[in-house]
Amino acid sequence: MTDTTSSYSFDRALIVTGDLLIGGTPLTLLRLTEAGRDTVERLRNGLPVTEGPLLDRLLDTGMVTRHVGPPPREEPSLVVVTPTIGTPRHPPAPGTVLVDDGSEPPVAEATIRSERNRGPAAARNLGWRRVIDENPAVEFIAFVDADVDTGDERWWAPLMAHFDDPRVGMVAPRIRAGEDGEGMTVTAERTAPALDLGPRGGRVSAGARVSYVPSAAVVVRASALTAVDGYDEDLRTGEDVDLVWRLRDHGWLVVYDPSTELTHEARASAGGWLRQRIGYGRSSAGLAARHGDAVAPWRTSRWGLAVIVALLWSLSSRRPRLLGPAAVIGGAVGAPGLILSRQVDGLDPLRATRVVGLGLARSTTAALAAVRRAWWPLLIPLIPLSRTARRVAVLAAVGARHPARLAADLAHGAGVVLGAIDQGSPGALLPVVSSGRLTHRESTSGASPATSD
Repeated sequence: MTDTTSSYSFDRALIVTGDLLIGGTPLTLLRLTEAGRDTVERLRNGLPVTEGPLLDRLLDTGMVTRHVGPPPREEPSLVVVTPTIGTPRHPPAPGTVLVDDGSEPPVAEATIRSERNRGPAAARNLGWRRVIDENPAVEFIAFVDADVDTGDERWWAPLMAHFDDPRVGMVAPRIRAGEDGEGMTVTAERTAPALDLGPRGGRVSAGARVSYVPSAAVVVRASALTAVDGYDEDLRTGEDVDLVWRLRDHGWLVVYDPSTELTHEARASAGGWLRQRIGYGRSSAGLAARHGDAVAPWRTSRWGLAVIVALLWSLSSRRPRLLGPAAVIGGAVGAPGLILSRQVDGLDPLRATRVVGLGLARSTTAALAAVRRAWWPLLIPLIPLSRTARRVAVLAAVGARHPARLAADLAHGAGVVLGAIDQGSPGALLPVVSSGRLTHRESTSGASPATSD
């Protein structure tokens, strides 16, 4: 099938050299066949392309992003479901199924009421199942939270073009922090938003650049919801992440499209803002119990781990100089770059070194983020005892680049540890270390198998 209604853009960091493509998340090398090179050339020139394994590979890795055409002319069979505790901050659009999740006093305009508070997962399930029971012909369910300002009751319309691919089960817009209001929490939310996944769209899956989408606003195919039995009601937080990953496990595609933007309001108090972030971190333990290492705070290769260990050793001297870390980085990039250029035909040493350097930068940045977002409570006891621990703590804090981001990350990390204690399992704290080996095999589908660095 030839796709004539979409346009495609390449990741600006993508390296193209001969029949090789290098980029994406995780960092991936693809060797193209002749047919693959033709597909890439057509994509770069804005020409229609035939859907197939290579295009899927490019979209899955984030090397390429799909931009859909105008919404379908035919009106979709869609119902909006909004869970709420108390009166919604924004009036629901006409026809919205408003689910009162045990409010006291009850919400007068609610369509459905739960006698006790059961959490957002249960409230959404109650809503969409009622819709399907009453009208099995409904094709799509749009979920929108009560604190989200859609700006337009048909906010979902531009997203519907993604569903021309029958494999797409969920599409999510961008959720930005609201511009109204003043105060510390409003400023913090704008600087370190909880729900804003940024301006770059693409396919969503564990380990990808966009690994989940929040259910603050999503459109879901009703058959996909039915296939996975909706949200997991045992999860009070993280239920949206869990749904995305289960949809992917069942073969559905999930898409993040930031061209449609909605806004949500920040928590009213600093305490509420921090509790929200702790709650998000706390959900990691439940997700780890269900999805294993998909929630790992740091993913790296054996080479990446070795480099981090060497950097830590270089920071342990009483009077650290730039020469130590510089020598480690130089050796970690130069030698592997030379080896990679010899392993991969057509990859010159300069580009190979660039690839290795990019991988090292990503790995190091991710490691510092993991310190802030998962491991800092474990680092605290070491700080009085270890010079290296103190320096790592400083580097991790500086890496946040803003006090609000640092506060959000530290709150998240506290939640991760508390959740691990609750679960009695360290799963959410454990990194994943892969072999990082490169493999190359020509394929008639247009590319060799994807390979992580």
